[in-house]
Amino acid sequence: MFKSKKDEIKSGEVVAFLDKGIEFKGVLTFEGTIRVDGKVEGEIISKGTLMLGNDAFVKGIINVGTLISHGKIQGDVVAKNKISLLAGSTLNGNIKTPVLIVEEGAIFEGQSVMIKEEKVIVPEKEIGGLRITQSETMTKEAEKVIPLETHKAAWDEEGRIKGGTL
Repeated sequence: MFKSKKDEIKSGEVVAFLDKGIEFKGVLTFEGTIRVDGKVEGEIISKGTLMLGNDAFVKGIINVGTLISHGKIQGDVVAKNKISLLAGSTLNGNIKTPVLIVEEGAIFEGQSVMIKEEKVIVPEKEIGGLRITQSETMTKEAEKVIPLETHKAAWDEEGRIKGGTL
């Protein structure tokens, strides 16, 4: 179940909130997590999390990292991580995701395609006296993984990163 609106905003989890009575038409893009209790018509695009409350209505295309829905959706949904259709939600459209959760009381009418996850492992590498193993789970449609050798980092005498990223 959702936390109260005030708790979400205070904790920093939700970066935007479209309340009941707000209507948005067009392309909505965001980073992080947003909650919608109003109406959206158009496209929603993000690698983050889209939370739809009980009063939410979305008509259009959704392409997000994770979808958690109590609301109503008319259109196709692609979620790179997971789609959760909670009790009382309705989705009329096609979906593509590696993980689909449909609670009792949710309605889903459409076709689903389960995206297969692949485990990509880059072998161990010794850098600055440290042994590093990098592994990452990704979908077939995810971006190409950059090999460990191409990451830049500056190391101090004790083997800690002093600048750059891994």
